[in-house]
Amino acid sequence: MDHNIALSIVIVGTSLAIALAALVSSEILSQWIMGRVPVRQTLSAGTVFLFDGPVLLNATPQARKMLSNAPDGHDDWTRLLSVLGPRFPGLAGNLAQIQDIGETELPASQGGDRVHALYSGGVTRISVQDSSEMAEAVIDNISLSAMRTELETLRQLATHMDMLAWQVDENGTIVWANRSYLSMLDDVRETEDHLMWPLPALFPDDLPTDGSLVTLSLPNGTSRIFESRAVSVDDARLHFALPADRVAHAEARLREFMQTLAKTFAGLPIGLAIFNRARNLVMFNPALIDLCPVGPAFLVGRPSLFEFLDALRDKNMIPEQRNYPNWRRHFANLEESAATGQYEEIWSLPSGQTYKVRGQPHPDGAIALLFEDITADISLTRRFRAELEMGQAVLDDLDEAVAVFSPAGILAMANKRYVALWNSDPSQSLTEIGIHDTIRLWQDNVDGTAPWMALRDMVLGHAPRQEMTATLDHISGVQITMRARPISGGAIIVGFRPALVDQVDMETLETAM
Repeated sequence: MDHNIALSIVIVGTSLAIALAALVSSEILSQWIMGRVPVRQTLSAGTVFLFDGPVLLNATPQARKMLSNAPDGHDDWTRLLSVLGPRFPGLAGNLAQIQDIGETELPASQGGDRVHALYSGGVTRISVQDSSEMAEAVIDNISLSAMRTELETLRQLATHMDMLAWQVDENGTIVWANRSYLSMLDDVRETEDHLMWPLPALFPDDLPTDGSLVTLSLPNGTSRIFESRAVSVDDARLHFALPADRVAHAEARLREFMQTLAKTFAGLPIGLAIFNRARNLVMFNPALIDLCPVGPAFLVGRPSLFEFLDALRDKNMIPEQRNYPNWRRHFANLEESAATGQYEEIWSLPSGQTYKVRGQPHPDGAIALLFEDITADISLTRRFRAELEMGQAVLDDLDEAVAVFSPAGILAMANKRYVALWNSDPSQSLTEIGIHDTIRLWQDNVDGTAPWMALRDMVLGHAPRQEMTATLDHISGVQITMRARPISGGAIIVGFRPALVDQVDMETLETAM
């Protein structure tokens, strides 16, 4: 009996010893797995995180749920601070010094939430006391679902938008940043170390907030351009940096294009004046100053179209009208015609100069006036016309009928005796008269044969261009002598006169015709 009791005591003692050893081993194993976490830092209910540096060791289910809703980041520590940073100002800075201060507790910027952080044994324990947990129980399910949906939408929007967005607290510390900002940090930083909060700043503290362009230099020697804006929210400030590389490059190309146009306009001999939709001068070139002596200062002052024209009139640079009201109406029509691209006029000025003025439409209702000094061209045309008239007078004064053919075989000139002889006036024809048509005319007025083919080949250059003569029997009964000979420039002159001058002169022949 005593033996059985002793055996029972041994068995019970052995069982207790084994259970105690297992319990101790389990606690030791648990603490080893938890990174040597003291007993007072073990997880409890609520929102609790355990971190070894940036590495998450363990978290309560509610804490993991909070972390799953956080934006994408480099590690769990970064993701957690991106969630808690905006709610608890100064948290990132305090956690950065947690190894030195050991423990910290901060209230939320709004509501009764609090966050508590404790550092012990190389592990940081972060717990969040969320007052909304109790209030959430009294919110109806529909409202709660709508709030969660909206929150998820805003998170996705902040995560996936291309612009950089970040929030700084009253001390200038970054407490939140979206994925684009974190990605840009990776491009700018030259080290591959993990990002730690508080995040480094990409831009200076005095970043403009009015949409101005800022340049961010990259380690590879290139740069990015952003349009900077910011808004204040309570004690924090939200910054936005919208990528503006394309806009900046487009503006740069536009400036280069405008400079190219300005250089091109500067070299033009034609004066150019461009007026915008409001009819104010917005661009002009140096030639306009030379052609319209109204002064550079006046042009730089952006005068209106009528002020510009009035100034030209004061300088006698516009043909004077009979009365001022008609003159004003004339320029009203000028503006209307130039706007439709139909205005073109020759201005003969009192100084003897001649200007060609044209109006051309431009986009957005603008118009351009072009002033071209054609005085030399007009003088040359007048001189050429005078020379032609003089040459025609010389031909008309000859005592023989004369026709001049161009190197292409076109009848270019004929005198009045030719018109009378052959009853044909080339100047009255609306079309060109060639050697073939002329020879047919001559054949119809001549009896017998004549060397027409040889004359044709000579005029067209198919045969040597040398003087040739022939006697023709005119239908009037008078014999005439035809003489063809080359002149300067490859032209051929063909003359007709009576074969026997004593028998009949050209005037008698013309009378007979």
